[in-house]
Amino acid sequence: MKMQWLLAVALSGACTVHHPPKEPACRGVAVAAGPCALAACDSETGNWQIFPVEVGAPCGSIGHCDGQGLCVQP
Repeated sequence: MKMQWLLAVALSGACTVHHPPKEPACRGVAVAAGPCALAACDSETGNWQIFPVEVGAPCGSIGHCDGQGLCVQP
């Protein structure tokens, strides 16, 4: 019985699961992207990236996005 217990302990150490290191989280709070841009976390660098939203997306009360991250008011 003692030999079986030692074998079980030895095998449990041999079957340890190794997890890859976690990706770095983005530092701080997402930057203020504005009404015509989106902030996304770059998991490789841990920095925030800013991307413009599509042309014509509504912004403000009566404006629309120009595709370059700016809100155009009529």
